[in-house]
Amino acid sequence: AVQLVAKELVAGELRSVLDDVIVVVVPLINPDGGEVRRRTNEAGYDMNRDYVKLESQEIHALVTQVMNEWTPDIHVDGHHGGSPPYVITYQGTLNPAADRELRAYPYEHIFPRIREAVRAEDYAAFDYSGVRTVDGVRGWGSTSVEPRKHHVYTGLTNSIGILLETPNNRVRVMRDGTVREIPEEERYYHQIRGGVIATSTILRVAAENREEIRALTSASRMRAVEAGLRGGDPVVLEYELANRGDEPVWMPDEEAPGGYSLQSVPVFLEWRPTRTTPRPVGYLLPPAMASVVPILQDHDLAVYRFRAPTEL
Repeated sequence: AVQLVAKELVAGELRSVLDDVIVVVVPLINPDGGEVRRRTNEAGYDMNRDYVKLESQEIHALVTQVMNEWTPDIHVDGHHGGSPPYVITYQGTLNPAADRELRAYPYEHIFPRIREAVRAEDYAAFDYSGVRTVDGVRGWGSTSVEPRKHHVYTGLTNSIGILLETPNNRVRVMRDGTVREIPEEERYYHQIRGGVIATSTILRVAAENREEIRALTSASRMRAVEAGLRGGDPVVLEYELANRGDEPVWMPDEEAPGGYSLQSVPVFLEWRPTRTTPRPVGYLLPPAMASVVPILQDHDLAVYRFRAPTEL
């Protein structure tokens, strides 16, 4: 999908977006896995679980040479996944340790626009990821929100992190609420189309609200710096999944036309802190942990070395 969007940026209907925003495109982060249809590279590293340890060459290069160098205000990570009958599923940074205003922005200003855009083309969109049962209650829910994932890591580093997942559907939801079969030979087109619509919409929102978004991310980064200098505010260490509220969701239903019906179910997409700790102004590393220093520096974190006795 991103190659099609890039084509529109260069010579199509998205050209005007470049008057207002800079777009950095990484079309394929896992060429090894792409060749053999798996999520790991040749060395066995899962590309979307490596944003903390940076053990794979691919993610290490992405973080150090792209993210740290360009400091994007919005990061978008696209995958094949999600759940039918939605043509696209999306998620922002839900980890409660991230900046509250950054977490809220895509849900208030971007995702509603994606829903409108796909509906205009006879599709439906909703939150990632799919049917989930929590404490015996069947609803819709998310996967985990560890920092090792791209859209969580980028949110925790004071950008707007967005995940897009495109299901491989055999049906689509029309604007009139009917569910229709997609001919097998057309299914790949619709899957890619969902990614194109969502990514294009994000770019348009970014261009329209560029000053607001830049002010938002800049303020978030300053809050992080000031909190680190001051210390004492709570840092979230652990969290639990809760119901965001009951909402209408297209759920699997063997008796319904097309195999899906619109049901009011709990949406388990709110992660609430269960354990916090006061923020320190810094961390002391003994010499035995010196091997950690290059990793911290790769994450663009400041590391200082004491060369003489020091009093703090």
